[in-house]
Amino acid sequence: MVTAATLKPDAGMIDQFLRTIVQPGNTFEIRALRVRQRYGKPATQSGYFTTDSIDAAVKCIYALDSSSSPGGIYMTINPPVEAVGARRLGRMDRADTGETTNDHEVFRRTTLLIDGDPVRPAGISATEDEHAAALGRVQQINADLSAAGWPDPAVVDSGNGGQLWYRIDLPADDGGLVQRCLAALGARYDDAQVHVDQTVFNPARIGRIPGTVNRKGDNVPDRPHRLARLLSMPEKFEPVPTDLLEELACACAGDAAASAKPKKTPAQPAANSAKSARVNLFGWTRERFDSLIMDHLLDYDPGEPKDYRGGVRVKLKTCPFDPAHVDSAAVFFSDDRGAAFKCLHNGCKDNKWRDMLEQIGVDAEPQFSSKNYYGNAQAFVGETYPAGLIHHDAGFRHHVGTHYAMTDEAAARAALWRWLAGQKIQLQTGGTASFRPNSSTVSNTLDALKAVANVPTELRPPCWLPGHAGPCAADLLAFRNGLMHLPTGEQHAHTPGLFNTFVLPFDYDPAARAPHWAAFLQTLWPDDPESIFTLKLMFGYLLGGGTYLQKIFLLVGPKRSGKGTIARVLGELLGEDAVCGPTLAGLAGPFGLQTLLDKRLATISDARLSSRADQAQIAERLLTISGEDVVSVPRKYERDWCGRLPTRFLILTNELPRLADSSGALASRFIVLAMHRSFFGREDHGLADRLKAELPGVANWAVEGWRELQRLGRIELPASARESMEELYDLGSPVAAFVRDRCTVGSGQSAERRAMYAEWCSWCYDEGRQHPGTAESFGRDLRAVVPSLRTSQHRTPTGDRVRCYEGIALGVDWHRLEQDGTGAGTGAAVSEPVAIQGDIALAQAGTGDFHTLCKNSDKGEREEREREGKSWGNNRDLPVPPCATCAADGMEDGDALDLLDTVERGATL
Repeated sequence: MVTAATLKPDAGMIDQFLRTIVQPGNTFEIRALRVRQRYGKPATQSGYFTTDSIDAAVKCIYALDSSSSPGGIYMTINPPVEAVGARRLGRMDRADTGETTNDHEVFRRTTLLIDGDPVRPAGISATEDEHAAALGRVQQINADLSAAGWPDPAVVDSGNGGQLWYRIDLPADDGGLVQRCLAALGARYDDAQVHVDQTVFNPARIGRIPGTVNRKGDNVPDRPHRLARLLSMPEKFEPVPTDLLEELACACAGDAAASAKPKKTPAQPAANSAKSARVNLFGWTRERFDSLIMDHLLDYDPGEPKDYRGGVRVKLKTCPFDPAHVDSAAVFFSDDRGAAFKCLHNGCKDNKWRDMLEQIGVDAEPQFSSKNYYGNAQAFVGETYPAGLIHHDAGFRHHVGTHYAMTDEAAARAALWRWLAGQKIQLQTGGTASFRPNSSTVSNTLDALKAVANVPTELRPPCWLPGHAGPCAADLLAFRNGLMHLPTGEQHAHTPGLFNTFVLPFDYDPAARAPHWAAFLQTLWPDDPESIFTLKLMFGYLLGGGTYLQKIFLLVGPKRSGKGTIARVLGELLGEDAVCGPTLAGLAGPFGLQTLLDKRLATISDARLSSRADQAQIAERLLTISGEDVVSVPRKYERDWCGRLPTRFLILTNELPRLADSSGALASRFIVLAMHRSFFGREDHGLADRLKAELPGVANWAVEGWRELQRLGRIELPASARESMEELYDLGSPVAAFVRDRCTVGSGQSAERRAMYAEWCSWCYDEGRQHPGTAESFGRDLRAVVPSLRTSQHRTPTGDRVRCYEGIALGVDWHRLEQDGTGAGTGAAVSEPVAIQGDIALAQAGTGDFHTLCKNSDKGEREEREREGKSWGNNRDLPVPPCATCAADGMEDGDALDLLDTVERGATL
């Protein structure tokens, strides 16, 4: 017999196994059970490690197994979330209850563990014959699965039996697939000598690490302790395809049913395990639970009950179903999870709370209580909405098999009336009678229902609900026949654990194509593949549900150019629940944003803005929503909604919209697709039906666009739309167009403020703009266009101080003017003298006359004309006399009059 002194762990085997089993970047937990302590009873030790700290994990395992003789050293077979590593990162230490990995903390299933053990009394090692029989049975399972096309697993001799570690790739909430596979294997391979452990289906299950010592009971000659050994490891660890897992579960379902022991079938658990657990609470208060323990379950551990996950746990010395199951059974109670029973022994895995009540002779039927609003609400959910009901953002949603659909509160109230009316109450005489609900009872139960089904507002769909995990929820696209993982194309079953509110209204078909759609796009842009590619990226972006690009899409073109067809196909693709159709002007209304709630796409058809529309308000809301900013949404008869709207905008128009935004920030959000061909009079009225039939193919085309977008990281404007984009900028910010046409921007440039404003007025006159605005509003808009703009003061050769803009020029360099008086600039030439340009600006700003047109003009003449009521600015018969300085520059009376006429025309347009 191998003695305890000679039985040592194998560090090399431990290292090989960990480096193969643990996938790069994943966290894993090492857990040692029944570790001897210097004082007190043996305890559990635990530590968390990553692929970067496997060396440290091997050292900890080897040291612990060599010195403390633990009952066994295990690891989590599936990776927990990275955050749990903060408990004991890179080290082993004592772990109390609740400080090891639980099912809620596993984000994905990566391992299917098939564990074959010999049938023997609990707590002892196997004999050589028992060991050989179990190991042989596992080898038989391996051979049969290999013949069925399964990839090779890691084969482990656990010391008492055998294990197969298969690589899989499933969400943590796998819909019970792993459990069904283990049940099928048990039905086929279990006998009186060996059984397949069917309890290792939960995500946080642990498995023994090969290279460590298996110590069950005492090390006696006929039942010795043994080293768990790694028998074989595949060169390439490939995951088992999901269809093979489903095939195993389905093919053996008949065997599993035939071998099941006859018993009363417990209540079928709901698809949402959290909801099904709450059903058990109905009729069970804490007082009734405590009475059950005292009156019927006297054989429980001293010191119980103990706090456990927000409730209590009572650990039983022996299992009610089998006294041989020692220290393996417990009952649980909490307000939110209900009452439950659990025995860790494989033979009791199917025994639930109701089964235990029947076993000990307690009435398992729920007892209705008219005042137990919370318990009644829980029972109502379990019976009326078995797939799941949530209350989120002041509204109910229930799972309809593919997603969470809205449930009107009035409908929930009506269902409550019907359910309550169907309940029975206990009479004092001993009989029963139908319960008669009233408005107060229904309202109180409805309030309790909101608490039972509450999902925190900070959780925004798509996301995993608490207690569930899987691939990134934003990367899962819901079709009618299942979920598709956008990056990989893998398909997953629908699950109530995923909080998603949309489903594409057709089945996913990876082989589908869309030839009519491709031909349609070619007719729109026959020589412009760049626009087609941009549209493909746009479809992928909208299909994926992200808002990170912060873009608004604009289709502009003549009538019957295909804009509406594209929008209809996109709407059919996303589904009517995901699309709304507001108007552009309606966005500025008091409840204009309410229609955007819970919508992925807002399609604005035939965008038009009247002169009464609040352009600034519309621009502000478009900027806020597209920029992923928090927005308050007023709602009729409800409290305001506050948060980030996930809505993207698609605007269709025959003409570019005029949205006031001096900075150009809004225009920069647009991705414009210009359409130049019109099919007016040549419409294909059957095209829409043909394209609708190709939606699965269009979806595949859009998914390709999504993947291209992930690679590129942005959507570029096609060359054919650049002219439209420039026009959009000019419509939103005419000052930006003025700067582009008349100015030079850069360091070292400068321009006198009055001259700049005068040039702006002249530009407005040339462009036909009626209202150039005041000098102050022009300066504000100019700063929005040129953020680096600053102001300064300069002194002219005549000693006057003028205010200037720095960083922009019209053609006058004020720094040079101060030095030599020439003022030759780098911008466009200005024909008028500098002083006159400044006075033009003053006239345009609203002075009403031109008595300061020339700074040095005769003061007496000006005053005389003012006394006569003759303004310089409205008397065209009077020539404006220049001062001596201006006359020296060659200006005559007629020149001043012409200049005055030009300015007056610009000011009155």
